[in-house]
This record gives sequence, C-alpha cells and structure tokens, in this order.
Amino acid sequence: AALAATAKELGVLGVRTDVTDSGSVQALADRAVAEHGRVHVVCNNAGVGPMAPVDRLTLQDWRWILDVNLYGVVHGVHAFLPVLEQNQDWGQIVNTSSMSAVAPPANLGAYVAAKAGVLGLSEVLAEELGRRNSVVGATALIPGPVRTNIMNSLRTRPAADASGLHDVDIAGNGKNFRFLEPADVERIVLEAIRANKLYAPTHAEWLPHV
Repeated sequence: AALAATAKELGVLGVRTDVTDSGSVQALADRAVAEHGRVHVVCNNAGVGPMAPVDRLTLQDWRWILDVNLYGVVHGVHAFLPVLEQNQDWGQIVNTSSMSAVAPPANLGAYVAAKAGVLGLSEVLAEELGRRNSVVGATALIPGPVRTNIMNSLRTRPAADASGLHDVDIAGNGKNFRFLEPADVERIVLEAIRANKLYAPTHAEWLPHV
C-alpha cells in the first residue's frame, strides 16, 4: 500500500523489491531496463533504524539491520553498476549513509556499523570508477535528521525471535534537531549528482563536530 501511494504521488512505476534479496534487486534492474532502456541514476536508499544497546542486540537483529542497510546497497551496486556503465554519457550511484556513521550516537550500533560500511563502500567505488575513467560516479548521501518513516522500521521486519529493538521517533526525544523535508534532501542530491560529488551531507552545522 505504501509503495502504491508513493508511486501515485510521484507519478512513477512502483516495483515491489526486497533489497535483502539479490535476485529481487536484479529483477528491479531488469524491469527498469525493460521499461526505459537506460538507467542514469540509482539511489540505494532503503533503510531501517530501530534502536537498542549493543549488549541487547540478538544475532537476528544484527543480520536484519545489516541485510537491509548494508547488503541492500551491495545488491543495488551489484545489479545496477553494469547497467549504468553501458551509458555513453553519464551515470551516478547515490548510496545513503548517515551522519551517525561519522558522529555515532549510543544505541545504534548495528545501524552505525552498516552505514559506516556504506560510506566506505562508496568511497572505494568512487576511487575505482575515477581510476578507470568510468562515465559513472558515486555519491555518499550523509543525512542528518530528515522527516521519513524510518521511525516505523519494525513494521517491515520478518517474523523474528525475541528482540530488544524498539522504534524511536528522535523528534520527540527532547533534543532540538533541525529536521529537513525530503524535498530539501532532493535538492542536495541533485546538486551532488550534477557535480559528481563524493560526499553529500545534509546538515552543515554537524560538520565541525564530525
């Protein structure tokens, strides 16, 4: 239902995809090529962010969060990079990391581990693409607080054993965060794509702390 509503809002084709399943992501890439012939921009953006102290995380918790937040990006790069490199003009992969990867808070150990992996993957990919003069570039989106549905992550989790994870709305934790709307981030990402920027942070005021 959420996919259908979003596709209607944006006026695009919605394709149900499980980013933890490499075959599902490959099917998405095949469908995109079948529908449009070429792909220029891929945004690996699926993420879940429930919280728990490290000593309360089960191995199933680790597996799920890493499967979505890190392997989801790996699968996206694996399926779409060959498609992008078929372009004669340009292409860009945008991987969503997190400000928490460079300014880590408590109770997000698995999330931070995954997002740090995404940042490192993006840095290496950009270096490799540049060395071989590829038409494809790589960008690491590094968002701070953005108004999304990530505070409702557990609704998407498959049946699991007992877990200490819990969803948290950081807007209600008493801290005065500056939240961006998705459209604000859209402008930052578009600028990064046009300039082939490796890093696309959304909150400049966090950078001195980083």
